Amino acid sequence: MSTFLQLCALWLVLEGLGPALMPKKWQQLMAELSQQNPRIIRQIGLVMLVLGGLLAWLVKH
Repeated sequence: MSTFLQLCALWLVLEGLGPALMPKKWQQLMAELSQQNPRIIRQIGLVMLVLGGLLAWLVKH
């Protein structure tokens, strides 16, 4: 459970970097992303899930 909480904390830090350091660029990126086909967004999300899961597994082992 401790590892999971550490991963969640790291995720929050990394997710907060974009809006904190480059708010205008982040806003533009979110606007562009919202115009994409939902299928493309789903594929991006799935790739991120798989890569994140693999990375978490590698760190644990």
